[in-house]
Amino acid sequence: MADLFHALTEQIQSVTMHVEDGPQDQQARAELLQAARELVTALEQPDEVVSLVAFSSGRNMCVRIAIDMKLFDVLSAASQPMSAHSLASECKVEEGLMVRVLRTLVGMGFAAQVKLADGEKAFRATATTRQMTRPSTAAGVRFL
Repeated sequence: MADLFHALTEQIQSVTMHVEDGPQDQQARAELLQAARELVTALEQPDEVVSLVAFSSGRNMCVRIAIDMKLFDVLSAASQPMSAHSLASECKVEEGLMVRVLRTLVGMGFAAQVKLADGEKAFRATATTRQMTRPSTAAGVRFL
């Protein structure tokens, strides 16, 4: 069974790399999204579901902090992945704060973490990162 899960994990990761902006066929996108939700529901443990709800306000606040520090703008404008140190410098915040914000954002899909050739971790924009640079989206988050 472990081999099956490992193979499925590799397939999911492969699909993820190829559909960052989603399939253009809206019916296919909706079906894939529903199947993914069903998979998440089947895999999540009850304590994980409760934790997501319990910590959702903190996750929302993290997105708000990222908006305020212009992190989404910096990541979206970058031509290549950036280190937490570089992002902290660009956004004029402490590196420790930047690392904590990035961990949460990556976990929610608001940014992506990659490994550079030298083994260092770096961060890049996702479609959601770019969405957060839209003034109307950022305003909506601020309002909520």
